[in-house]
Amino acid sequence: MSNVLKEAKRLYDLGFAILWIHPKSKRPIESGWTSGERTPWIKLRATYKEGMNVGVRTGEPSKIGDGFLAC
Repeated sequence: MSNVLKEAKRLYDLGFAILWIHPKSKRPIESGWTSGERTPWIKLRATYKEGMNVGVRTGEPSKIGDGFLAC
């Protein structure tokens, strides 16, 4: 398992809403990433390709403890 995938899993387990980002970019791979439920880990794992970067949705999708991730 790549280091990026390991770190994405660690963040996911903490409650972060993970999304994949194009290599050497800040552009999400999938459209519609700003809405909907947090993507299940099984789907994230299945769609990961070497070289992708990790993004995180802030707000309600990223539930951290009793609150939400904000930047």
